[in-house]
Amino acid sequence: MKRAASLSLLLVLSIPVFGQRIRAVSSDPSANASSSAKRPSGATVSGIVSSVSGNLIQLAGGLVTVDATGASVVVDRGKSGSVAEIQSGMLLFATLKSSDVAANAPLPAEVITATRFSATTFFGPVQSVDVGSGSFKILGRTIFVTNDTSFGGVRSLTELLPNSIVQVQADVSGNRLVASSVLVIVPDLPVVAGAHGTVKSITADSWVIARERESDLTLVVNAQTKIVGEPKVGDTVEVLYRIDNANANVAISIVKFEIQIPTTTLFHGKVKTIGASEWTITVDNRDVRLLINDKTKIMPGIAAGDTVEVLAQKNSDGTFTAILIGKLLR
Repeated sequence: MKRAASLSLLLVLSIPVFGQRIRAVSSDPSANASSSAKRPSGATVSGIVSSVSGNLIQLAGGLVTVDATGASVVVDRGKSGSVAEIQSGMLLFATLKSSDVAANAPLPAEVITATRFSATTFFGPVQSVDVGSGSFKILGRTIFVTNDTSFGGVRSLTELLPNSIVQVQADVSGNRLVASSVLVIVPDLPVVAGAHGTVKSITADSWVIARERESDLTLVVNAQTKIVGEPKVGDTVEVLYRIDNANANVAISIVKFEIQIPTTTLFHGKVKTIGASEWTITVDNRDVRLLINDKTKIMPGIAAGDTVEVLAQKNSDGTFTAILIGKLLR
C-alpha cells in the first residue's frame, strides 16, 4: 500500500511540470514558424526547358513552371548568371525555396543551373588543322572554332596537332559546325629536328639557315625561341626546331656555334720549382705558373735551375698549361 501511495503522489507532482513543458514549446508559435522558414526545403525539380518568358521557365511542355525571381542562376558551367541566357532545349536543375506550393502554381526557385546540350559529339583522330581558317577536320567533317570554344589538353587551335585523339562537342551555326569544346584525349607529339649551318638572313619573324649538303632551312622565330650567343648573318649556328600544323619550321633554339682554337705560345726560362701538377718558370725576372697534366710531354733529366723551352696553351685566367717542356742546351 505504501508503494502504491508513493507512485500516485509522484504522478500528481509530475503533471504540472509536464504541463509547463508543453506550454513552453507552444507558447511562441511565431518563433517556431520563423525557424522553420529559414530551413531549406530540400525540394528540387529538373527537366528540359520548353520556353522562357521573363522569369518564368517552362518545363515538360509547359506543364511545370519554375519562377526564377530572385534565384541565383548559373548557365553553361558558370559562363553566365542571367535568366536571359537560359534557352529552350537546355537541361535545367532548380533547388526550390519551398515545397509548400499551391496546385499548378509556379515553383519558386532558390538556385538554378542550366546546361546547354551540343548538337553533335565527335570522338576520333584529328585529320588536319587549318589555323588560317580557324578550323580542323575530324571524321571527314570541318569543325570551326571561335573565341567561345573551350580547349582541354591544349590552349588553342595552334597547339592542336594532327593525329591527336579528341572529343569534340559541336553545334550548328550558319550551316557550319562550330565547336563548343575540344578535349584532347591522346596528344600527338610534335616532330622535332635539328640542323647545323650558317645564318643567311635574319628578319623579325624569320631566319634562313644555309646548310652544307641540304637546301636552305627557313625558320619561324617567335617570342618562345631561345637565341644564344647573339648570332649574326654569316655566323655558324646549331638549331633545334619543330614542325607545326602548317608544316612550318618553328625555331625552338638558335645557338651560335663557336670553335675555340687554343692559343699556344713558345717561351724559355729558368725552372724555379717543380711539382706534380704545377711548375714555376722564371721568364725575364717574372714568375710564370705552368700547369702540368697527363698530356704534358717532359724531357727527362730536368731539374730546378735548368733553362727550359716551353710550348704551352694560355688559359683564360692567365696561367699556362704545358704541352711540351724541353731542356734548353747552350
